[in-house]
Amino acid sequence: MSEVVATLEYQGKQYTVHKHDWTHPDEDADEQEQERLVWWMWTEGNYGCDCNRFAFISYEHDDWPGESDESGKFPCGETITLVGLTLDGKDLLAPDPEMQMRERLAAIGLKPAWTLLGDFER
Repeated sequence: MSEVVATLEYQGKQYTVHKHDWTHPDEDADEQEQERLVWWMWTEGNYGCDCNRFAFISYEHDDWPGESDESGKFPCGETITLVGLTLDGKDLLAPDPEMQMRERLAAIGLKPAWTLLGDFER
């Protein structure tokens, strides 16, 4: 099992939440696939919605900002910002150096050939 730590910001205040027992549904998933799924869940998936983020905050913080409705559900939306996300201590929101290099090369009209010598094609 892995630990996911997310830092969420709402109305200028940050809340850190922990998921100590996160496991990938595919027990054969490699580290990169696990990182991709955690990133997706917190950015595009179910944990990217305010209703779940309010719930996570309420589990760990007494001063949680949300208001549940009469049925106990939190409102959906996108007002809580994800400002930090780690999986077992690895920062999943840090820029990917390889992707940054590809973007820089593309901006000047080069594409990497990725040979052992580091040659580039036009």
